[in-house]
Amino acid sequence: MSEDRSKAPPARFRLGRTQIAALEVYVLDPAVVEYDGPFPGRLFLGGLEVAAGALAAAYERINEGSNSADADGDRVYARALADLAGRVLREGY
Repeated sequence: MSEDRSKAPPARFRLGRTQIAALEVYVLDPAVVEYDGPFPGRLFLGGLEVAAGALAAAYERINEGSNSADADGDRVYARALADLAGRVLREGY
């Protein structure tokens, strides 16, 4: 039986400056959002909030951003997003 997360509070993740910058460039940039659709979360001062029911979708988008950063040769942002994707994935399970 799967757990109903629709009424669960949103998951909040504290982020450093590098993770915030990487999200802004590779996940939240208007060109990315236009192509992939809206990201299922929002930045707040020093962190990221994702609805409990949207953790899998958020993980996918952050992981895609990490892959894009890696393809661009931006290892710092790729690693920052990969670390965040792992945290989101663990929160979702």
